[in-house]
Order: sequence, then structure tokens, then C-alpha cells
Amino acid sequence: SSSELKQHMLKHSYVSIHTSLTRLSAGFAALAVWIFSQCIKGIEGLTHPNVNKHLIRMILVGRTSKLMRDEILAQHIKMIRSNPLQDSARRLWLSLSACLKYFPPSREFESYLECFLIMETEEGNLNISLAKSCIDHLHQSIYRYGYGVKISEPLEDDLSDIFAYKDNVDYD
Repeated sequence: SSSELKQHMLKHSYVSIHTSLTRLSAGFAALAVWIFSQCIKGIEGLTHPNVNKHLIRMILVGRTSKLMRDEILAQHIKMIRSNPLQDSARRLWLSLSACLKYFPPSREFESYLECFLIMETEEGNLNISLAKSCIDHLHQSIYRYGYGVKISEPLEDDLSDIFAYKDNVDYD
């Protein structure tokens, strides 16, 4: 059914996506599939030797292509929701927070994203502080960049160690 398909599209899955989660033209949908398979899945599973490089590429796509911003953010939500692996979910939260620091969602997607983040802070999961950080970055990026503006200024931070210490954290 249509509602089952929608639920599957917005829930963690080990299966790759075959098209974009948002409505995009064929070329952008292909880019969305690439982002999911290379960046999102790479960050989640640490399957690539340099996940920071993929995070930076994804952020740069979001900064330069306002059409891709909501897609990138929706892909994070998909892989965070019902993710059975705490360390994978934590890396995705860190990635989402970094994305929100460097580019805002569209005006239309903002309320959905913020609702998701608020619900995550209220559910008492282990990533409450990261969800709150995402909310802060969401508000700061909207204030700093506005909606629907191409962001051409370079990244001011070094993101090379964003995932470095996370794998040594004891979750017990």
C-alpha cells in the first residue's frame, strides 16, 4: 500500500534507495542515490576509508544546490529512525548536525525537520544532546544563510575529526 511504502521510505533500511526521497528531476535523483550510497551509507557503516571526505562532499552539495538540501536531510532522518546500531545512529546524528550547521532546509521542510528533532529530544534516546545540537544548528543556519540561497563561502571549520572519537565511546 501507499502508506506502507511511505513508512519504509522514512525508516532505517539496509537496502539502498533507488530514487530520491524528495521530488527531484532525474539528474538530481541520480545524485541523491549517489549521496545515499556513498555518503550516508559510508558514514553509517564507516565503510569508506575517509568518511570525512564524504561528509564534506555532501555538505558542499547542500551548500551549492538548494534543491538537494531537503533530500540530504531527509536521507539522514531515514537512516536515524529505527536504526538498531547506536554507534551508526550517533555518526548519522553528527553528520546531520554538521549539515545543518552549514546549510538550512527549505522553508517548506523546516517545520517537518524541526518536529522530528523535537520528538527525538522527548523520546529519551541516547542522542538527545545531538538532537538539541541539530535544533541549534538549524536555527543558526536559517538565521545566517536564509532560505533558498546558494552558499558560496568556503567551509570555515576543519571537519577532519568529526567522527574520530565517537568509536571509542562506551555506551553502557
